[in-house]
Amino acid sequence: MEIDRDKLQEQVKKLTENNSSIDMNGLFKIASNLLKDEKIRNTVTGISSQLNHSNTSSNKEVKENGNKILDSMQQHSEEMNKQMAELKEELAELKIQNSELKQQVKEFAEKKKKWWN
Repeated sequence: MEIDRDKLQEQVKKLTENNSSIDMNGLFKIASNLLKDEKIRNTVTGISSQLNHSNTSSNKEVKENGNKILDSMQQHSEEMNKQMAELKEELAELKIQNSELKQQVKEFAEKKKKWWN
């Protein structure tokens, strides 16, 4: 149930641009196009049915669902924080290895210079 907002905004802009006052014909064209668009009609129908369903469900159910969502989000956040910490540790180790490799390459280059001279 997604509306292509960019497409809708573009169409509104085309119909209303270059007019300092509101063009009623343009507005009627927009309204007509919206009524003809099946996605928009389905979206409106879906939203309406969701609103009706949520109004009939108890506040307790809504709170429980909200708490479940919050718990899930908190678990995901904790997992992401754990992964970030692991990645930071890994990055620190890689920096150390990189520094060591640079030193070894430098020493090798110096030995090679001495050997050729």
